[in-house]
Amino acid sequence: MTVNEDGIISGISLEKVLHEIRNRVSKYKEIYECREFAVRKDIILPILQAVGWQIWDSSEVFPEFGVQGSYRVDYALCIDENPRMLLEAKNLSENPEEWLEDLRFYMELGWTPYALLTNGARWIFVQYKDKVFLDIDIMHGPIDQVSKRLRENLSQQSILAFQYVWMPPPSWTKPEAITINWGDSESKSFETISWMDAWRQCCSWLISEGIINETPIFTENERYIIAGNSRPFTEPKRIEKGFWVENKKDPKQVWKDLFLLVTTYLSSDASIEADWFEYK
Repeated sequence: MTVNEDGIISGISLEKVLHEIRNRVSKYKEIYECREFAVRKDIILPILQAVGWQIWDSSEVFPEFGVQGSYRVDYALCIDENPRMLLEAKNLSENPEEWLEDLRFYMELGWTPYALLTNGARWIFVQYKDKVFLDIDIMHGPIDQVSKRLRENLSQQSILAFQYVWMPPPSWTKPEAITINWGDSESKSFETISWMDAWRQCCSWLISEGIINETPIFTENERYIIAGNSRPFTEPKRIEKGFWVENKKDPKQVWKDLFLLVTTYLSSDASIEADWFEYK
């Protein structure tokens, strides 16, 4: 299979593919608004093929790519069998920006500095640490300009030319210490023996300092993270001043919940460091 510098593969141009996608989405919009699989099959894969990816070769376009454990993304775009860009798809009715935090976590687990998030219409290109460097709406604007921007950021040649981005090694080993930083120069460090120990210590400190003085505290989806009794938790643990927390979390949840607490109660620009890792 050959691809020329204009992005034409097997006689099909990217411009023609985009034109057909716009017509198809206009005609069957309701399907794409509720069927992520249709977005992947009818929009994402044809565009990948048109910019030169061999979509039926899993060594290049790896479906259901496992970044670590049970965590998976829809595709990994691989060069020489190494993942260079993760791709996560959503249906047309979803706002892809709401999934940026999860995508960032997958990038960290998969040790992949670039990723792409799309609902079929918006294509959001992300660099490690949530830096969105390109946001394309492929359903609007001159097709020649849209196709040019896609080729410049989605072809194998363009991905190989991306600036090198250093990332910490993909490891979730037990942290020896964590540090919370906020304000101009304020910080608090804890020696820890496990992720759950870090979680309990940080919660206890926030409570003992009077920074958190009432409960319940829960996430936007109403999952409790600190409560005044044990009932909301599967494995409750009593901590400072009679407050309770969940005593069983995976590393992802520890970091997300700690990040929520410190950015809410200390400073919106607070960060958390553990050994080599920083969540900011």
